[in-house]
Amino acid sequence: MRRSRWSSVLFLAFAFLAASQPLHAASESNSDNQLDITPLPVRYIFVDGEADKFRAHHWKNNNYAAGVEEFYSFYRLPNDITVKMEGKAIPADNDYEGVVIVKKKEVGQIKFDYQEFRKYYDRTGGVYHPFNLTRGDYTLRVGDAVKDLELDIGHFGVEAELDIPDFPKVVIGYEREFKNGAKSRLTWGDVVQSGVTRKIAPSYQDVSEVADTFDLKVNHTVKGYDIKSEQKFEIVKSDNTRVEKYFGADSDATAGNKLIRRQQQKPEAHTFSSIFGIAKWFLKDKIYTSAGYRYAQVHNKEWEDIREFDENGNPRSFANAENRFGNIATNHFHSNTWVASMMAKITKWFNVGTKVKTEFLNRRGESTYNVETTDPPDNRINRFDVSDTRMSGYRWGQGITARFTAIPRTAIYTELELEQDRLPMSENRDSIGGQSAASASEVFIRETITNIQRGVMTVGGHVAPFSFMRLTSHFRRTLKMTDYDDIYETVSSGVSKSAFFDSQHVYVNEFMTRLALTLTKYLQPSFRFVGRDTNYRTNVEALAGVDTETTSNNFIFDFTSQPVENVMILGSYSKLMSNTNTPAAGALRGNNPGFNANVDTWTLSTSYMPRENLSFIQSVQYARADNFNDFTAIGLPIGSDYRKLDLEAGLKWNVNEKVTVEPKYGLYYYLANSNAEFGDYIAHLISCEISLAWG
Repeated sequence: MRRSRWSSVLFLAFAFLAASQPLHAASESNSDNQLDITPLPVRYIFVDGEADKFRAHHWKNNNYAAGVEEFYSFYRLPNDITVKMEGKAIPADNDYEGVVIVKKKEVGQIKFDYQEFRKYYDRTGGVYHPFNLTRGDYTLRVGDAVKDLELDIGHFGVEAELDIPDFPKVVIGYEREFKNGAKSRLTWGDVVQSGVTRKIAPSYQDVSEVADTFDLKVNHTVKGYDIKSEQKFEIVKSDNTRVEKYFGADSDATAGNKLIRRQQQKPEAHTFSSIFGIAKWFLKDKIYTSAGYRYAQVHNKEWEDIREFDENGNPRSFANAENRFGNIATNHFHSNTWVASMMAKITKWFNVGTKVKTEFLNRRGESTYNVETTDPPDNRINRFDVSDTRMSGYRWGQGITARFTAIPRTAIYTELELEQDRLPMSENRDSIGGQSAASASEVFIRETITNIQRGVMTVGGHVAPFSFMRLTSHFRRTLKMTDYDDIYETVSSGVSKSAFFDSQHVYVNEFMTRLALTLTKYLQPSFRFVGRDTNYRTNVEALAGVDTETTSNNFIFDFTSQPVENVMILGSYSKLMSNTNTPAAGALRGNNPGFNANVDTWTLSTSYMPRENLSFIQSVQYARADNFNDFTAIGLPIGSDYRKLDLEAGLKWNVNEKVTVEPKYGLYYYLANSNAEFGDYIAHLISCEISLAWG
């Protein structure tokens, strides 16, 4: 890949500069100069099975890899100037890091940093076990054998900081973030067999995204007042193409069961924000107050093109086609936000804090949706659906916190955050005829006032009744109530077009507790529990309310043990129990049971140091999920069933003060129930790192 080669050249130049400069600086000053390099001369990963899935799980490329695992350089120049460099480069993984900081005392510093890494994705989709698809058929008919699903994610930044005593601190920065490659998506396409359709065909999206950010920060303290200002301007551009494939057996005659859909999107956004803040301590540091203002605006536009093809690549418009050519949408958003907060130390054992927020915002959006229904498409739009949406409103927010420590060995705290939104919105849609007549069902107007109330209440505490025991717990209740007040709406063909939701209420209860014991140096266990219950209540026009519930309980047990002086053992066991229930679970016909996502995970790491310059290190993690269920014969494939092991063992040998050798072996396997998932693998890793240090 072109970017990978460029990154390699950049890093080699960076390493050469860092390696040569300290030697030159040493002739002028022999103090504090340092150069450490950890080469990775060999790393080989043998994979038997699905290499795609291995890479997606571990973010490492299989086969041979080499590079520099760690690089550090520090040296001093005359006139109180220091230079620090750090880096990493594994070209096979497209994994690069580099930081250069040049600093002058009581003047400021300049910082350059670069980071790039590769994220891998699995090319397989879902599995519906009643279909007679073997692993080979599945890959041939549903997979994409030539498409590499790899996404390179990177960042480059330069920051200049002016920090002169008694002058304002000024920071000017530029940052570029980028993504380039392809990733899998969960918008799976249809697979049809014997008239049965299941959405299990994998899909992917090509991604090309760049974000440029310019930032100016000014901080200064005047007579005890901390004054801050930040101006930020950002430009984000993307060019993304999503590909979905729909497959059916040759004997199936269902229209559209072998189509290919390509959706290309080109969003572009320009964002500007300006922030001003002031803060100060009063009454001998007993009261702290702060206030701030933020203005933000976002202007974005997006071009979208959706085209459908048959299996031979010919343009088509099947039944329920989604051919939409040259769609355009624009949005303009502005907001003004004021915030203020205060924290007061009432007594030595009681603190209280408050905060308030006021925000006024408005948005306007326009879009044109071009509909093509001719089969095959003739690139003449059949009709144009246009929309104009406007929204303006406000948000209020309040918060209060309190901390009580009068009880010995105990701290109790509580927090309450509230927010109220009132967002009036008007929507106007029209349909304009082109090659065909306009659509009367796409013409409507609505005015809706959305009222949103949010609230988060937390009560917690920390207690240490004995020197060997610490207990921390909290309970959190979250509410979000959204109500839609339809002031006016048109009804076309007896069906409401847009304003058909009446309300949605979300309730979340969360409880966390952690008990830590320091019994002896031989055993220090701890236990943690996190439970969460989320309930959704949705009301739609002329229909009964719909209730959905998701619960999760996570039990975690950790321990640390040092049975002898040169042996350390760390262990952990966690059990995650999660369940989601929808109204379909209680349906009289074709009911779907609740979805379980239960996972057990064991981890163990040990270190043994027989000599001062030699240590053996081992770690193992094993995870098990057993959620597959035979109800998928009547519903969706909503279960998972796998066994996953990651085992690594190695040693660290300090040959002398300058050289350290670290060989390592790793064993990784992933075994899945073929009725729920395709993609087993067994992998072996062999590597060796050599650390070289120069003072």
